[in-house]
Amino acid sequence: KEISADELAAFCKRKGVAYPSAEIYGGLAGFYDYGSLGFLLKKNFENAWRKYFLSLNDNFFEIEAANIMHENVFKASGHLEKFTDPIVDCSKCDFSDRADHFIKSKLFILRIEGWPPAHLTKIIEKEGLVCSKCQSKLKPVSVMNMMFPVNLGTGKGNRAYLRPETAQSPFVNFRLQYELQRKKLPLGLAVVGRAYRNEIS
Repeated sequence: KEISADELAAFCKRKGVAYPSAEIYGGLAGFYDYGSLGFLLKKNFENAWRKYFLSLNDNFFEIEAANIMHENVFKASGHLEKFTDPIVDCSKCDFSDRADHFIKSKLFILRIEGWPPAHLTKIIEKEGLVCSKCQSKLKPVSVMNMMFPVNLGTGKGNRAYLRPETAQSPFVNFRLQYELQRKKLPLGLAVVGRAYRNEIS
């Protein structure tokens, strides 16, 4: 028997696997806490992952790096410019959705990811798509950067970001680790940790 997402969420909460974070204060969409069983399950997955990838080569190592990284890291990687999702907002109520997913759900178009905002806006206008909540007109599609900015200290110009992928950490550490491991290649750097994305939810 198939179960719904709501039934699975209720089961996970009842068994202490995972449940909405800060639920007693209303919670936030997309944020979850691990319960006692969920925490142990997560650790087991992490240890299995470590055992496999760190055993592939004697020159593979695990590192742990900061979750907040300098703005220049993301300028260099292109994340400041291109790590975006198209977003569509209602002109009257608080409805927002990822534009390509919204169009796909209404028109059943299979391939629409990566289309420019102007093209998505034309489709919405041409097909007469309206707000799912209040049936009002939708604003033109815009883009939203999915990284979380952080202002450091009290001075100006101390801009940083929560890393959107764990992959940034091995990249920025690679040269130093290459030197520390006596310039031996291949060199692998493994990271188990958190990444932060401001998804439209």
